Amino acid sequence: MSLRYQYFIILAQIVLITACSGEKGKCDASLKEHVQSVVDRNTKVKVDSIKQAIVSEYETIHHPSPLDHYYLYSCMSWYMRERGVLDSALIYADSMLWSLITESDVNEEYVQAFRNKGMLLRHMKYYDHALRDLSAAMIFADNSHDGCVKGQLYHSMGTIYYAKGDYEPAIKYYKKCVQELQSCDSTVYFPFVYLINSSYNAMGLCYERMKQWDSSDYFYRLSISFVERHLPRFEGDDVRKWGETAIAVAQGNLGWVLAKLGRPEEGKAELKESIKKNSGKQRLKEDTYLSRIKLTRICAELGEMKQASQLLHFLDSTSGNLSSNTAVIRLQELKYNMALAKGDSIGALKEFQRYVSIRDSVDHAGLYHLPFSLSESYEYIAQKQELMMLQEQEEDTHLLLLVLSMLVVLLGLILFLIRKNLKGSKAHIASLDKLNREIFKQHDDLDNAMKSLESSNEENKRLMKVLAHDLRSPVSAMISLAQLINQEGNLNKEQAENVRMIEKLGYDSVKFMEDILHARDKKVKQIKNQVDLLELLEYCATFMRFRAEEKSQNITVRGESIPMELNRDQIWRVINNLLNNSIKFSPPASLISVGLKREGDYALICIEDEGIGIPVEIRDKVFQMFSNTGRSGTEGEKTFGLGLPISKQIVEAHEGTIWFESKEGKGTCFFIKLPI
Repeated sequence: MSLRYQYFIILAQIVLITACSGEKGKCDASLKEHVQSVVDRNTKVKVDSIKQAIVSEYETIHHPSPLDHYYLYSCMSWYMRERGVLDSALIYADSMLWSLITESDVNEEYVQAFRNKGMLLRHMKYYDHALRDLSAAMIFADNSHDGCVKGQLYHSMGTIYYAKGDYEPAIKYYKKCVQELQSCDSTVYFPFVYLINSSYNAMGLCYERMKQWDSSDYFYRLSISFVERHLPRFEGDDVRKWGETAIAVAQGNLGWVLAKLGRPEEGKAELKESIKKNSGKQRLKEDTYLSRIKLTRICAELGEMKQASQLLHFLDSTSGNLSSNTAVIRLQELKYNMALAKGDSIGALKEFQRYVSIRDSVDHAGLYHLPFSLSESYEYIAQKQELMMLQEQEEDTHLLLLVLSMLVVLLGLILFLIRKNLKGSKAHIASLDKLNREIFKQHDDLDNAMKSLESSNEENKRLMKVLAHDLRSPVSAMISLAQLINQEGNLNKEQAENVRMIEKLGYDSVKFMEDILHARDKKVKQIKNQVDLLELLEYCATFMRFRAEEKSQNITVRGESIPMELNRDQIWRVINNLLNNSIKFSPPASLISVGLKREGDYALICIEDEGIGIPVEIRDKVFQMFSNTGRSGTEGEKTFGLGLPISKQIVEAHEGTIWFESKEGKGTCFFIKLPI
């Protein structure tokens, strides 16, 4: 959908909102009907024809009201914006606001006026001023309690933060846009379907700029599936063509991300499909051209220089018709990178000088351009060197990060329970605040210790023992305080149960810190006790539900009671690792199922989620210690790639087996089979 079409929709909304009965001095019904007839006949009418038709209708009104003036100014602001005279468009936008001063009950008009002005300021790159006006629009939208209108405003705010390069707040507002539009059942109205899809695609772009490739992949695929799901609701060739185009654009973006995820052949296939669908469409000429540039870069990075050179020659030969500064800059950047890939340092220098010249000329003209940094050209080499330097220390560093992650999880749980259950007790809060300060201090000490460990592998081994010893002190203090709080007897049943959970988790953490020093041992010493496996699964699920609730996820446990001999602490660790992974790699509001059943002389545990699945290329490595297969979760959560190898070691020490079944984009199911 072109910017002109988007803006005309906004204009039509303003007209439909402001036109009503003449009793309150608002626009005549004939004016509303005239504009509606223009929209119904053809939304692609020439700009001058639309403007002239509306001005002519305005001149037939004998006594124009303030809202008649408001509507005329909105038309003229749109007209000037289409003609590229943004200063004049902004003056008309201010006039829209002035025309409303004497009117009452005009929340909707204020919303559209402030939004119109905000989007103009965005095109003029006055981003902070644009956000100020959109915030004003949001105040009036809150008064009208219209979720659909607020959804549009959130989308506009996300677009401005994206243009500023502030990707995290942009993602936040795009998510709010989707939530608001879905809550008002906007999927029956095509422009809102367009905005929801645009938000998914924009979130993919934000994560791509942040180099969080897994999350970017997730939202691009979500954009494609959303269009495929909702497009059949609407009729008409224009909507069908838009759907094909939207899918092709998302495929082009997805292709580049797949290459960054180490799947270049899949990326090339997506880009070729995008180019095929959008070729020959004049309004998508720039998108097709940019997809060809991405395809050329992937071929060059794969060493397919012949194909890359052919693609570059085609791009160069068709560059004369380009009207987009973005495409021109990307093409010149590609030439520079191609020269570097060929080892032509002199040619690379010349292409780089041309790149700087083009970029500066665009910058001077006040046009859009890509951010540039000299270090980007050598980023890959620098990262590779850094990885080589850290490879020898990777094993011990990952172990320390695992200890830190457990401490952070424990700290988060403590803070949550304190806020929920002990708000009324100043003495309890003071005690737990003291404990929190001690834990934070230990966290800082651990951070400093980890930096020191990078200088010597032998020093790492010694400090690991010190860490295990020092960490027991604050955790033991936590256990003592929990016991003291419970003994005071001023708690209700739920509070007492939560405090007992803190105490139990403290004991489990102490045991875990003792075992972490033996992570390299081939054999794990087994101390087995009689345990009801179903009760252990329910305990683990209760512990992890606090984390799952942060993503609105639900954990269910079903099965039969199976008493058996096992090491409770170690199996607890395995189940927690698997549940933690399911939470990280599953989308919000999804279901995580835990099942238990008897199969002959064995107990079979199944932990199933609806997450993003495990890529085929790393499935053989996920159980390998320090295989560097860690990925970011669906909301950017960090992982270290150690949980599954440790879990496999524990299960095999119990003479059991662990395996998984996974489908990308649909979910994963882990199975654990233990002898009874």
